[in-house]
Amino acid sequence: MSDSRVRPNRSSSPYTPEDHDLWARHLLLCFLQGLFNKLPRDDPFFWTDSDADSNISIVAGTPIDYDKVGSRPLIAVDVGQYQAANIAMDQMRAASLWTGERLHVDLVPGSTSVYVIAKVETEARRLGGWIFRQIRYHRRILQKVGGFHQIGQQLSVSPPSAPGQVVQGSADEESRMVTVLVPWHLQWGWYARPVAPEQQTTLDYFTTGNARDFERPEIARMRDIEADLKPNDTSLQISSLRPGVTPID
Repeated sequence: MSDSRVRPNRSSSPYTPEDHDLWARHLLLCFLQGLFNKLPRDDPFFWTDSDADSNISIVAGTPIDYDKVGSRPLIAVDVGQYQAANIAMDQMRAASLWTGERLHVDLVPGSTSVYVIAKVETEARRLGGWIFRQIRYHRRILQKVGGFHQIGQQLSVSPPSAPGQVVQGSADEESRMVTVLVPWHLQWGWYARPVAPEQQTTLDYFTTGNARDFERPEIARMRDIEADLKPNDTSLQISSLRPGVTPID
């Protein structure tokens, strides 16, 4: 019986590294928003937190509302699948003999999808390819500062979707979408501290008061065994044993 916990996160994000998919989406969303914000203001893909001054929309989550898709391109970052890697038995990295607290560490591989939507197919392709390259170029920053254990190694870009199959609840027949799949690995660590009393973690706790379905066998010690050995004992001759002196207790 143990108490598992993760040390509190000091970031201002509402998500923590334990929310693997949401945490990865948050990091990539901040990265893309900052990336497009560094472009010149007159660039057709410049982004800022003011919709009136932005030439592109960058949001988190899907599906996309029709009101957000206009004449300017849109980028939506959403979560994907993740799982535990189980890199070692019990994933234990360190333990304290004094408190019994254990540190477990594992890798969590997953993926995040970046959807690029534009009215023109060429524009969607250009944006998807540019995001593909920028994640590849800045993967060391994402790993060192962003917290990814690995990212930007197996990126992929899908071909544009057919017109009219992107925005839900609309009659839009022009929007095209390109999907950038971003696989990643996050390192996941957690602490576990025993909460049961010490006397309940010993063998006596399981054999005393609980295992009453069977009678407890008597333990015979060697000094309590009295052997009656005779010189003409047949069994001794067969086993090549010879009687010795009488033991003195």
